[in-house]
Amino acid sequence: SWVSEIKKEDDKIHFQENETFPAMEDNLPPVRGSTSHLHVAKEKNSKSRPAKKKIPRDYAEWDKFDVEKECAKIDEVYKEKTVVNNKLHLSKIETRLDTAGLTEKEKDFLAIHEKEKGNEAFNAGDYEEAVMYYTRSISVLPTVAAYNNRAQAELKLQNWNSAFQDCEKVLELEPGNLKALLRRATTYKHQNKLQEAIKDLNKVLAVEPDNELAKKTLLEVERDLKNSEPASETQTKGKRMVIQEVENSEDENEKDSGRKHEDGIGDNIYK
Repeated sequence: SWVSEIKKEDDKIHFQENETFPAMEDNLPPVRGSTSHLHVAKEKNSKSRPAKKKIPRDYAEWDKFDVEKECAKIDEVYKEKTVVNNKLHLSKIETRLDTAGLTEKEKDFLAIHEKEKGNEAFNAGDYEEAVMYYTRSISVLPTVAAYNNRAQAELKLQNWNSAFQDCEKVLELEPGNLKALLRRATTYKHQNKLQEAIKDLNKVLAVEPDNELAKKTLLEVERDLKNSEPASETQTKGKRMVIQEVENSEDENEKDSGRKHEDGIGDNIYK
């Protein structure tokens, strides 16, 4: 009948709408709002991602897991990145400042500002950065404090010759400066100029007999000197030289007894 024929046609249409051939499935676009395409993307991403480190699942595996070693690896990577970033940062900063057109008061303010930034870097253990800021301060206004502080930062970096040059500058500006003498003695010690180191240390101790660092360094230098020379020479030469330098130091410091020294921060750097 007509009704049954119509029903057959409807069934055919319904079958064609719901039938999907396997060969065409991959080429069909996803239905709007469906998440079927996300599964493929997730699978691709999961393949491209590196395999995660195996995490211990039981107590036996945790016993084999070296926590300190893993933490050390992370710290090492962090330090390497920090050093690289810091060097890139420093390379972009000018070490000399243009002071053309500045008044003396403005120069003084700028020099102090740069020196204080150097002090902050020094106290944070960033000695290369500290050297850079002290250099900027010196380029504006060369001062005893900036040279002395830069010398201390150079000592931390074991740049003995640079530290020595800064100590020389300080002593040109202020002969008898105790911090410069002590730091110059340290550079002498590390350059194996032991007699010169003893002279500077005795000058410091003539003014500050209780200076622990000077006493400790003097003992180390005298020990090194004793080990580097025959015992008889060390006893005669060394003792005679020490007495002579102490006497000379007393004479010099009678002249400089009224000199005031600034208070230091950190490793005796000037504020």
